[in-house]
Amino acid sequence: MQISLAQIHIDASAKACRTDRQAFYRACVLAVTSMQIPSYRFWPKLTGAYATTANGTAIANMNEFDGMFAYKTKVDTLQTIATNLDEIHGHISDPISLHEALCKVRGLGAPKAGFIVQLATGENGCIDAVNVKRLGIDKAQFLRDNRKAKGPAIYRSLLESLGYSDANGSAKLWADWCETVGTRDGFSPEKLSEAHVHFVRNGATLL
Repeated sequence: MQISLAQIHIDASAKACRTDRQAFYRACVLAVTSMQIPSYRFWPKLTGAYATTANGTAIANMNEFDGMFAYKTKVDTLQTIATNLDEIHGHISDPISLHEALCKVRGLGAPKAGFIVQLATGENGCIDAVNVKRLGIDKAQFLRDNRKAKGPAIYRSLLESLGYSDANGSAKLWADWCETVGTRDGFSPEKLSEAHVHFVRNGATLL
């Protein structure tokens, strides 16, 4: 997948999140619900996991994911984000501040918080299990570092050392992840990338 296309998709997602708190919440729904679920099982359920109330307030309908990995924790995490949405979204102009704010939410570690920051600002990124393996990162050390009080800062330093911390690096990380996961799960990498942005902007999936 071309990095230039990844950049276009990330920029479109970030623009939506900056101007629309509900788009930002959808980015959070996407990041939280996708934890430890293969994409071929995750995407068909995602549209049903997002709904809008009569007064226009976004909610997460997590029943779609009942029985899957960390179901109860994910419900609690999204409820915490929804309750504090205005305060968290207030950090969106500063990727580091936003990452720190998200890392304080129980159930969100530095990698998934980084994923939300990536969707919302075009910087940072998610070193998930796929990227840990792809990049040859010591998994045990990585997990230990993320449990430390300074875990978010250590994580951002790792991104920087790998060349993934700024907008160009974030786009490369995104493109490489979409290429790896799309190939593994039978999706076009370009379509997989577009699907993320489409959900953030519209609350519906393309896959």
